[in-house]
Amino acid sequence: MTSVKLGFEFPLRSEIITAIEAYVVTAELAEALRATDFTGFRFGPVTETRIESWSEYADQIVIPPLECLIVVGTPLVDDFGLQRLSRLVVSERVARWLVARDPNLRESTAELDDQGNVIDLGHLLPEVTS
Repeated sequence: MTSVKLGFEFPLRSEIITAIEAYVVTAELAEALRATDFTGFRFGPVTETRIESWSEYADQIVIPPLECLIVVGTPLVDDFGLQRLSRLVVSERVARWLVARDPNLRESTAELDDQGNVIDLGHLLPEVTS
């Protein structure tokens, strides 16, 4: 995946957006990721965004500048990787960093064993303290 077109029917709840076989991040998150030493990703354009006219939330949707998150790393080797069915896998340090930025992401995390299998679906990461 090198670019993506998106249609929105719900307001954004996170800086990371999952679409079919694609991941998109806000430009603000992309800039913050560029400033890290995390491995296994690059960015590409979001070529089109639109608010679906039939959405009952259309008047509540605000689409910020977005970038396509292109995952090029190997799961359990790099900080970003894709597992079967294009499931995003991130290192523990990335998971903690992302949850510190966006606590809502805590609800959608799962821990993997050394072979990349889910240990505890829905497992919550411990609170991040400074």
